[in-house]
Amino acid sequence: SSDLATTIISILILGIIMDSLAFVLWFRSLHEGHTHTTANAVFAIPFLAMVWTYLLNNEPFALASVIGMLLIIVGIIIQSCFKHRSCH
Repeated sequence: SSDLATTIISILILGIIMDSLAFVLWFRSLHEGHTHTTANAVFAIPFLAMVWTYLLNNEPFALASVIGMLLIIVGIIIQSCFKHRSCH
């Protein structure tokens, strides 16, 4: 029964606090007009989560994760180049 209570409390914390906060910050950023910065930050979050997991859990980087992160970084660079028209 203790495990069930812990699980329910964890779900409530995640759903009410963490997800709600993320949505509020997301919509506020879009409302303020910083869509370019917000989009780049959203793309960077999986990379930061992967590094965080490695540092806290000593979980090795999977090859697919590294390739995915590289694709995200390349996508951010391409998107930034088109926005600023500074690619040569």
